[in-house]
Amino acid sequence: MAKLAVPLLILLFFPSFISSQAALPLQTTIQKDRSTSQYVITAYLQTPLKLTKFLLDLGSTYTWVNCDDYTSSTSIASLLGPYACLDLCDGPPSPNCGNNSFLFLPDNPIKPIDYRKVNGLNTALIDPFALPNAQGSLTLINNFIFSCARTGFLKGLAKGITGLAALGRSNISIPEAASSAFNLTTTKPVKPFAVCYPASAVKNTQVGPAVPIIDLVLDRQDVVWKIFGSNSMVRITKKSVDLWCLGFLDAGVNQMVSSWVGAPSIVIGGYQLEDNMLQFDLQSKKLGFSSSILSKGTDCAKFKFPTKRV
Repeated sequence: MAKLAVPLLILLFFPSFISSQAALPLQTTIQKDRSTSQYVITAYLQTPLKLTKFLLDLGSTYTWVNCDDYTSSTSIASLLGPYACLDLCDGPPSPNCGNNSFLFLPDNPIKPIDYRKVNGLNTALIDPFALPNAQGSLTLINNFIFSCARTGFLKGLAKGITGLAALGRSNISIPEAASSAFNLTTTKPVKPFAVCYPASAVKNTQVGPAVPIIDLVLDRQDVVWKIFGSNSMVRITKKSVDLWCLGFLDAGVNQMVSSWVGAPSIVIGGYQLEDNMLQFDLQSKKLGFSSSILSKGTDCAKFKFPTKRV
């Protein structure tokens, strides 16, 4: 029998980004199957909710599950669009076989599917999906889109796994679905910024907007420059617009600069330095920093410089 270890925890979403007090971090254990070295997460799917084990894949764009024995009172075939749709199914109606439904082409990263032998096109379904939150109760994600897959797609996967959990960059991956469940959606950005959120959806705190802290780990693991919301987000208010925008820009490639040895690949801007104390040790050629002093209940405007009349 395969043995599982529980080495770490995965956090899928940080609800400090939003104003709802009911929004708590979603979390689930990651287990390592010792016989296959595969990482497994557990979540809940179907109606009524059923505990389901998934292979964890950080790169896949959509989740899939074996639907050969899939029974749910709420599942419906997804009609995502006019492309790659199955007009008529050649088998009895089932989660694996739906008329006029959108189709996915799921893959098995452990044992690639030979599509010459297996029909790789599978029906897209919509059904509830749930994960535990930080208090132990389940947070339900309605209208979760995933792909069905036949039993042959499970070859090479650890015992008990019945699908694949996708954490890649797509609008139907698990992190995106979790974000949608908390009603945190980006809005049309304001130049020069690329990512913006409605200000009404973001709480304010002592250290600025309540967004995840950015940790810059420098020369050692214990040397960390923390960038809080006051230094990572820019407030844009003009006309009918009120937004918080991520205050980082892609400067592109400057051939004049990048050709020099030791040219910086990342430049920390003045906005990121506001209300941070910096100490330049000229003798040892080191830079000391405090991170935002807003966390200490003060700011640089209150700093009292010694004065002496000349």
